[in-house]
Amino acid sequence: MQSTSSVSKLQTINTFLKERDWPTKQSIRWYIHRNVKGFEEHCVRRLGKRIFIDVQAFEAWVQKNIV
Repeated sequence: MQSTSSVSKLQTINTFLKERDWPTKQSIRWYIHRNVKGFEEHCVRRLGKRIFIDVQAFEAWVQKNIV
């Protein structure tokens, strides 16, 4: 059984952005489209037409690539 700390929390882009001032919706789309520094591979999960952001992966990606 996995602990809850290792389970990914997936959110739609709109839900993800409601909790944050940064990034903007346009920048998220640009990161996905251009796969900036591996953003799509690390942070994005696709289920059918829906696009989800893995919150823990996003935070790790920011620490590695932005800060």
